[in-house]
Amino acid sequence: MDSDTTGRTSTKIDYGGIGGQQHHLIIVPVFPPGDPRSDASPAGSSGVYRVSFVLHRPGFPLTPEWNSTPAVTLKGDSHVRIAKPAPERSDRDIDSVRIQSFGDTGTLTFVGYPNDAGCLGKIEVVDIRADSFQDAETKAYRALSSYLNLASTALDVPLRVFQVESVELRTEGRRNSFLNPYQEVFLSIPIKEPITPEFAGYSFLYREALNTNSPIYQFLCFYKILEGIDKRRPPSGEGKIRGAVVFATARGYSRQAATLCRLAGVDLSRTSIVGRDGLRVNLSEGCSRQEG
Repeated sequence: MDSDTTGRTSTKIDYGGIGGQQHHLIIVPVFPPGDPRSDASPAGSSGVYRVSFVLHRPGFPLTPEWNSTPAVTLKGDSHVRIAKPAPERSDRDIDSVRIQSFGDTGTLTFVGYPNDAGCLGKIEVVDIRADSFQDAETKAYRALSSYLNLASTALDVPLRVFQVESVELRTEGRRNSFLNPYQEVFLSIPIKEPITPEFAGYSFLYREALNTNSPIYQFLCFYKILEGIDKRRPPSGEGKIRGAVVFATARGYSRQAATLCRLAGVDLSRTSIVGRDGLRVNLSEGCSRQEG
């Protein structure tokens, strides 16, 4: 954990999990024996939470890859101006906005804070009751998303959430979200066959899925690929797709690849996966590594 000259604290996270997917860093304080807060759980417990949504402008991340920074040290950014720039701001000027939500989660009051440029950078709710970190974030997001959708539509600008942080007020435990980066790979594309228009279409959808930060759009891209593969399958009773070679960019996903091939109707006895290190794995033999 490092601190810079501005007092901002950040943590470098080692690679783990699937790249491009949202992960969480959970920090649970340790209290002396007998302290009523010593029962703090990584999942959180029933109580009152503060949930912060840090915004950013698309294409301009607030932190570098491999770093997780507490929301309290991030000022965020957006295209929505709510106050004067900090040097011009006085005690009589607007320094925050309040947003009230009425719904199945009850009445919640969110407070929006400007960054130094005067643009909306962070939105917080400080008194939401929930059973866990996940429950608090889900309730807060459901209550706030309608307003963000309305504001984005009316103002014709994006309002993108960069990071979500939830804090259990009783134990001071916190959970930060961060986007897991992709691993760097060598430019090695072992494809010897000519690229057909059909494959070009599938690869376009796959690249779109990896590039987007929208889970909904990503799902639709992957679904269209699977839909296309399903249409290429022979009619029932006429056999399966003869085989495939799957190229992976990270280790440890042989079993996931096998599952996807089964769903697509691929014959695993004729299928192998080539890892980024050039080794070939036969999916029909317990995912054991073989030279290839």
